[in-house]
Amino acid sequence: LTFERGLDIFSKPEFEVYPVWVPFIACNKKGIVWWATIRKNFTKAIPGILQNLLVRKKLKATNFVPDICISDYEPITAQISYEYKKPLITVDHQSKFCYYSFDPIDGYSHIEEKVRLNLFFPKVTKRFITSFYKLPPAPNKIEVIPPIYRQEVVKSKSEGLQKSNE
Repeated sequence: LTFERGLDIFSKPEFEVYPVWVPFIACNKKGIVWWATIRKNFTKAIPGILQNLLVRKKLKATNFVPDICISDYEPITAQISYEYKKPLITVDHQSKFCYYSFDPIDGYSHIEEKVRLNLFFPKVTKRFITSFYKLPPAPNKIEVIPPIYRQEVVKSKSEGLQKSNE
């Protein structure tokens, strides 16, 4: 189950890919801004909800039952986790906003992301927070890990270091 850039990454013969819709949730320091959320999703909500229902119907038709559900910030995986009573693991950089305070950047507050995370993933078994920066120890069920790099990024970095050493 994936969306946006994930479709490009996983649309390969070795993967069975199900495109899903992820709503945009507008927030401010007080919580969800419902009118802005409705405006942003107005033309996409009904097709998106139908798309997600179709994906779930296809999965049920294959007798799919997950052992574990892992999400990188798309809520349909969380919904499936709750439905099947399976562990939910999140791997994302956004979760750091739930546990650490950050100064606002260009008017963007960490509270807004916390609202989205609590809406999408109210209950998790474990969170992996990817971060370029060293963060203080995290609460239970949270592990901070370095970012996960695609092989072409790792390879280009290695090639660049090798050329600079020549």
